[in-house]
Amino acid sequence: MIQVAHLIHTTGIGGVETAAELMSSSTTALGYQVLAFEQIDPAGVSADFAGSGVNSPRTVIEMLIRLHRMSPDVVVSSLWRSVIVGGLNRLWHPHTSWVLFIHNSRYTHLIDRLVHRVAFRFADRILCDSAAALDALVPMPLRSHAEVVCPDSALLHLARGWAGDETGTDNGESRVPQRDSRDVAQPVRLIYWGRAAAQKRLDRSLDLLCALERLRPGGFSLEIIAPSSGLLNSILETAAERGLPVTWHGAATPEEILAHADGARFFLQLSDFEGLAMSVREALALGIIPVVTPVGAIRSYTEDGTNAIHLRVPSSPEMDSSAGGSSEISAEAYARAASRIVATSEDCRRESAMARAARSVSGNDYITEFEAALLSVTGPAPTAEVNGQ
Repeated sequence: MIQVAHLIHTTGIGGVETAAELMSSSTTALGYQVLAFEQIDPAGVSADFAGSGVNSPRTVIEMLIRLHRMSPDVVVSSLWRSVIVGGLNRLWHPHTSWVLFIHNSRYTHLIDRLVHRVAFRFADRILCDSAAALDALVPMPLRSHAEVVCPDSALLHLARGWAGDETGTDNGESRVPQRDSRDVAQPVRLIYWGRAAAQKRLDRSLDLLCALERLRPGGFSLEIIAPSSGLLNSILETAAERGLPVTWHGAATPEEILAHADGARFFLQLSDFEGLAMSVREALALGIIPVVTPVGAIRSYTEDGTNAIHLRVPSSPEMDSSAGGSSEISAEAYARAASRIVATSEDCRRESAMARAARSVSGNDYITEFEAALLSVTGPAPTAEVNGQ
């Protein structure tokens, strides 16, 4: 069994962390440990090591010492600070395999860009969470040792097992909303779960909710499941000032998200940019219709009008590139999207068909693909000699 050290920024709730937790609890082919710069609660992953902060030089030293003592066969670096530590470990232990895992289709800042550009040339393997990330960030000459490995999460596994999927006898039909089972006097529930990060543009969700309020006053509500943060507090304050029906549930475990999501009908995520967008995949698996900006990998697994509603951002040279920047959505675009959401929510057949199409989006075997990618770097693990043979 090969030994793997996966370096991440924090233990907080996010796509990187939930995928690491799934790998930690599920792999049987890897001796898998997670090393994080910082412990954040509630946690999305249980780390084998957590430092004192993402910007702490002491944590960098402690991580390097931990790696030296652990002597892993493979070091996996996710996100730019982890890439720096992985690079330093490569200098100290040049024969240890080094894998970069890319989780976005855009660099967040210049340091992120420079660190990855240098590391690409020294890593043994480059994994990307989506074809969008590979196409956007990995230079063409280096793609011979790059591949797409699409992460999963515990919630995705729960969603696929919900409503009879494990036996294949239900195909999610019981999850699809039925008009006669709803209380039509209740607002249509919109929902978001994930990180309250700037790129997720929760402010756009408020703008869309305003457009829905103008069409159907009191007809829609938004629920947010996310850890507390300064940005989220600002969003909640803005919602209160505008008199919008927004409820914050705090952070939640996959099981708690599953419970909150029961009965929700649309998932809002109007991001500036994305890599894989784990939460959108989770919503699809639950039969909740995503209302999304088609950025990153989202455009590859959602189809406007079939299993999702797309709200397109005006094109600009910066959008969905590695350079940064964003464009804003016009009031007319919000109004058109709101009209489509209202029409879908009031047409039981259309909504049911879209929910079924959402659940039918195929997944992948992340555990097997990740294990295979790392084994391809190191070769098969050595077997112990038996009776001198």
